[in-house]
Amino acid sequence: MTRFHWRGAARLFTSLVVVSLTVGGTAALTGTALADEGSPANGGVGAVLKGHSDVVGPVHIERWGKRDAGLFNLETANGDLLKTYCVDFPTSPISGSKYSEVDWGRTSLGENADAGKIKWILDHAFPTLSAADLKKAAGIDGELTDRDAAAGTQLAIWHFSDKLKSEAKAPAAQAVSDYLVKNAKVLPEPPASLRLNAAQLAGKSGDTLGPIKVDTSSPTADVALDEAAKAKKVAVVNKAGQPVATAKNGDELYLTAPRSQDAIEATVTVTASSARTHGRAFKGVRPGGGPSQTMILAGTKSLALNAKVSAKWESSGHSGAIPTVGFKEKCAKGGVEVTAGNKGDLPFDFTLNGKTHTVEPGGDKTILIKADKDQRYNITVTGDHGFKKSASGVLDCGPKPAPSPSSSDTPAPAPAEGESHDGDLATTGASGNAPLIGGIAAVLVLLGGATVFFLRKRGKTSGN
Repeated sequence: MTRFHWRGAARLFTSLVVVSLTVGGTAALTGTALADEGSPANGGVGAVLKGHSDVVGPVHIERWGKRDAGLFNLETANGDLLKTYCVDFPTSPISGSKYSEVDWGRTSLGENADAGKIKWILDHAFPTLSAADLKKAAGIDGELTDRDAAAGTQLAIWHFSDKLKSEAKAPAAQAVSDYLVKNAKVLPEPPASLRLNAAQLAGKSGDTLGPIKVDTSSPTADVALDEAAKAKKVAVVNKAGQPVATAKNGDELYLTAPRSQDAIEATVTVTASSARTHGRAFKGVRPGGGPSQTMILAGTKSLALNAKVSAKWESSGHSGAIPTVGFKEKCAKGGVEVTAGNKGDLPFDFTLNGKTHTVEPGGDKTILIKADKDQRYNITVTGDHGFKKSASGVLDCGPKPAPSPSSSDTPAPAPAEGESHDGDLATTGASGNAPLIGGIAAVLVLLGGATVFFLRKRGKTSGN
């Protein structure tokens, strides 16, 4: 009988471990799609957080103690590494989180009057300036290493992004921070690397579709159609109706197609080779949902960028609704705007959050869906004939409260250089292995209870 109980305990332990690892693994690997406006497919840069770089230095944060401060690594799909700093101390950075380039207004910088000073710091600090040049500008005596230059730059950024009181361990790093804070001036937000204002267009046969507005920091961008669309006489034109093959910042593009008894589809690809302007914000969504620490681009790197727009013209004999749906985060309104349009000749009825709405022919309707701050939202629009369009993301913007070390939701302090590090723990925040660690802890608690139970049972059995 005793043997039976111990075999059962072993099976229970094995099952609990499998369940725990499965749950932890799922949380660590599940991806999250962002709303259309912020997705790399519609322009901008997408990347994955690989943790902090080697260029970090030890600092002391008031009420938090020793930490590392410096540069993070974001890796693009092409394997390019982007160097970034943190502008969102209260939120933990989780390695493996997916990041998208966004405007400041979609982050905590949007309502920060000092955001422009952070841009000035990035223009006048490491790595835009080498450690040697920064040493000269700040009037520092003695050696200034890359690590100290990065640590001092991060402290100066935190001063304006999160109002942190901090001090660098190295005097040279502190001198860098003091110099940058004292001299910072407000500069404007840098332009988007590449962004298009629409992801899809639709209309009746023969209609001119658009405009597609191009926002880019690149001097010029190439514009191309897919080969099938070219064969059907689709063209990309400007406002005057003239064919175009290139575009610049602020240009508006339109699509034309001949009248046809068949539906015509096209994909427009806009490609730019952009020198990435430091100061662009990157918003992160951790695996499984929830916000990861917001980053800001440091230094300059040339990247090949592209954005696409899909278009469809219904056949000349088509009768019915021709719907389009777009999503746009509105931080100031505390939610996501869903805009439904109808280019057809009959009303478009759609369901959103359990309610039915109607858009008349040639009209559009915008509905605000409230979203809890720092919580994942999932929005789906459904309509007749199998129409469905969805978006999900995290409304991670606006001012955030100062973190409290005693709060369970705030990032645990990362150890300073020379102390124990947990894997590739990002410089400010808890480990990306937290779900796994939590699962293992639960297993150990249950195993302990099971062990006590079976030991007592065994004792009683032995005594009989």
